[in-house]
Amino acid sequence: MSTIPGEPGIFTIDGCHLRYWLTGPDDAPVIVCTAGATADHTMFLPQVGPLGDRYRLLLWDVRGHGLSQPMAELPTAQRAATDLAALLDHLGIGRIGYIGQSFGGMIGQQLMIWQPDRVIAAIMLGTTS
Repeated sequence: MSTIPGEPGIFTIDGCHLRYWLTGPDDAPVIVCTAGATADHTMFLPQVGPLGDRYRLLLWDVRGHGLSQPMAELPTAQRAATDLAALLDHLGIGRIGYIGQSFGGMIGQQLMIWQPDRVIAAIMLGTTS
């Protein structure tokens, strides 16, 4: 299993300290990986090795999950999509590819509804609309 080198970045929004990890070439296309409910960024560690040489990967813990604490408010798909959009803006990241599992897929769908030009490709695994 791959690991992400270094400490996570921290982005604070509305009382929650979101933790995130960026890995891969600085100039590569960005793929955001979002885990499902009760899971965290570690579910995507096996993808870091195969994808990390060609893509810039952003793994993050949704509020109330993993290291993104305190929850501050309930983690709805709408809240998490707002958090993600703010994190992307903070990092200066425009267009992205997106991989979301279960609740992570719902977050990606919400982001695509609100910002359809931001997500250029998406993979949704085991999610609902």
